[in-house]
Amino acid sequence: ETAIDSLSQASSLAKEHLSGAWWETFGIGRRARQRWLLKAFESYPTNIRDILYVVKSCVLSESFEGDHYGFMHQVRAPAVNLLETTQILLWVCSAACTDGIIDVAEREKVASSAANVRENQAALLAAFAKARPKISSDLSDEQLFLFALSMWARRTTDFADCLVALDDSTSRHDSIFEVMFRALVATWDPKRMLQIDHIMFAVRNWLSIMVVYFIGYYADGSIFDRYSYVMPVTLSLLMVSDGSHHVEYEKCTHRLLGVTLGKCLPIVVVSFLSYFECVSFTRLFMQAFLICVYITFFVFVYFDSDIWGYVGCLVAGFGVYQLMAPCDNFNRTDYYASKYKELGSVIIAIFVQGFLQTSLQRRSAQDVLVENVRHLTTSLEEAFEAVFETDVNQLQAALKDVSERLATAKAVLPECDPKLQIWRGRLAPFSMVFGTASLDRIELIAAELEMILVAAKDWVPSSAGVGLEEETEVGTSIGVLELINGGSSMKRIRSDVSESVQMIAEILPEMLANTRDPKSRAQMRKPDEVRAAMCLEGADELYKELSAASRLFAVETEELTNDLRVRVTIVVRSLQNAAYHMGKIEEGCIKEARVAW
Repeated sequence: ETAIDSLSQASSLAKEHLSGAWWETFGIGRRARQRWLLKAFESYPTNIRDILYVVKSCVLSESFEGDHYGFMHQVRAPAVNLLETTQILLWVCSAACTDGIIDVAEREKVASSAANVRENQAALLAAFAKARPKISSDLSDEQLFLFALSMWARRTTDFADCLVALDDSTSRHDSIFEVMFRALVATWDPKRMLQIDHIMFAVRNWLSIMVVYFIGYYADGSIFDRYSYVMPVTLSLLMVSDGSHHVEYEKCTHRLLGVTLGKCLPIVVVSFLSYFECVSFTRLFMQAFLICVYITFFVFVYFDSDIWGYVGCLVAGFGVYQLMAPCDNFNRTDYYASKYKELGSVIIAIFVQGFLQTSLQRRSAQDVLVENVRHLTTSLEEAFEAVFETDVNQLQAALKDVSERLATAKAVLPECDPKLQIWRGRLAPFSMVFGTASLDRIELIAAELEMILVAAKDWVPSSAGVGLEEETEVGTSIGVLELINGGSSMKRIRSDVSESVQMIAEILPEMLANTRDPKSRAQMRKPDEVRAAMCLEGADELYKELSAASRLFAVETEELTNDLRVRVTIVVRSLQNAAYHMGKIEEGCIKEARVAW
């Protein structure tokens, strides 16, 4: 469980670093090709986070009873061999991508490793066929685990085939001119410029800068010097994020702290140099040493700290030029007085920016979260409806929207922490535990739906993993959903799942908006009804129907991912897991309502 969570975080961090590393190469030369290959490596064979969530769920729910030991004893050896050879292939592909050049020797090594993986895929399929597991709930988790392993191996071999076929004529990385042109077009795109969010972004920042500009132009006396440029220049470097719908109080606090320290610390650091003669090698080397230590430390904080990274960036950025102050400044009293005035002006400018941002905000962070969760649950309803209507393309489109909405909701969630509020108001404090648990459960439901999509559609090797062509959005059903929905017990399953997802769509957004809402409490089902829906009672009958129909299934001879028996088992098990997670969300709503009242 810990390894899966850490892998997800490491993969997200690697993707972020690769996306932000374009400026290091400007799309030119060997480094650009290296970055392009590494992005492909990260986005294709290692992008199995959703599947790993399903694996984690099935491992945690496995009771190790029934025929578990007998079945796993027969498939364990080929499964371990497949795991080891896939790991070797992954390392070989990684090494080939790292240097940016795939020579003949590397191609042969990649092809040889991929062949070993395919041999072990066939061995695992043979062991699975020999074990002859029934389509039942007893071994559904085990089959799901083996399917995920085989799918990961197949994705890796597909990527390896693309690397072997790759040459300089098919490589496609963006040049500096292409990136500049796209950025220029995106900057002046009327569709983006005329969006309400973008207009409000421009108004908030323009108004803040103009207010402090007029203060600096006309104010004279106290901490203000007339015609001072300090306040507007500072705010021009601290612009409110584009598309921000709410006041980020934590970021405002970090902004104030970072700029203040960036103005103060260099004075303390450089004042140490006043003990050395102005024109001397000792002062020269000491000043260079202090500058290097100062910048290195705060840049390290920027890259290493999740909480204080933004503060470290501001301290380094606003302090770097002050480290080059002339030698004679440190013996003058008016120098320190001017710095005190400058510090006061900066603090006032940040307060003006925060006040105007608060005054012009349309919604709070909690409002944004509730809106995204409402759209998110609607997309989940559409996804389950697509499963029951055997519409693979609609399921794929709904899952894409779920992924986007879920990412936005998880990004906004930390800003809903009641500890960041200046005043609470009349509503009940937002429960971070309840909000986090609900989004985590929705993420698991989305992962189960993703697994259903993988099992339901035909496997088409994608060349888009290494940028050879655009990723297709069209999926082709292989008849799995049609087979499952043809079962008589599927009507009961559809009724139970549809009722659960509908309850979540109605209750969860209202609970996140206000846990004391009496309407939400009145709509909730009784705990006994929720527990019954979590079990998905019609699943056992569906397993029996599919097991009887499996006698007519064609025998698979290549890979486990193509075995129809495994695929139908995966779909039914994923529906069971999704029903369980939805029940847990309902349980969380019931408990939260009781605590609030």
